[in-house]
Amino acid sequence: MTFLPSDYKEPSTAGKYVKMKEPGTYRYRILDSPMTAFTGWTTGDKPKPVRSIGNDPGFWNLAGVEPDEVRHVWILPVWNYLTSSVQVWEIGQQTIRKAIKTYADNPKWGMPTAYDIAVTRTGTGLDNTEWTVIAEPKEPMTPECAAAWDDCVAAGFDLNRLLDGGDPFSEGI
Repeated sequence: MTFLPSDYKEPSTAGKYVKMKEPGTYRYRILDSPMTAFTGWTTGDKPKPVRSIGNDPGFWNLAGVEPDEVRHVWILPVWNYLTSSVQVWEIGQQTIRKAIKTYADNPKWGMPTAYDIAVTRTGTGLDNTEWTVIAEPKEPMTPECAAAWDDCVAAGFDLNRLLDGGDPFSEGI
């Protein structure tokens, strides 16, 4: 007799935000154009994210964030095939952004909302991690993905709420 089944794994919740902590391949469908921003975390007892919309590094003013800790990001909604849910993906990795932009700028690929993106993470830690991005052949969104995104939009999904520390999925939060 064993305490737990041999194939037991600790369950994880999907959450609202993309996390690619472990090496492997992650597949997403981008649902809308990104919000470009600068982001950082405040210092102190209870760190919190602070964001400022825009592209120009001189534009941001992130109160309470060390200037060396500010980074440029894209923030966008995606369908995460692993969790079967709509999530927010804050892309801070320049390698990933450049690859997606290359596909988007190529007339044969066009808007990344028309195909899935496979992101592969190899290695662990800041110095050993590498990212590879491959666009998968164009195909319509799955019905499950389309329905979930339609539900989010109908419920008032708004990335701009992140700028005030709010939740893009909920108006009052």
